[in-house]
Amino acid sequence: MTVPYLLAVNQTNYGKPWRLNCVEALAAAFYITGFDEYADRVLEPFDWAQSFYEVNRCVEAALIRLLHVFEEGLMRLVSKAVL
Repeated sequence: MTVPYLLAVNQTNYGKPWRLNCVEALAAAFYITGFDEYADRVLEPFDWAQSFYEVNRCVEAALIRLLHVFEEGLMRLVSKAVL
């Protein structure tokens, strides 16, 4: 398993990939392992908590779309090589 591409939304590292503060990292670990309610509790005191979810959901959706485009291109390339 690889570490997901996550963007920080804290004031120090806003928008930087993989530069999460401790709270963001802990919340991400809880969320990734299926403990969403713990992630929510950890982030609750921070006014940027909702932004953390929103920003990273957008990034995740964009990466999934990119992966599908790559797979489609790879499949076309392989099918041409086989013919």
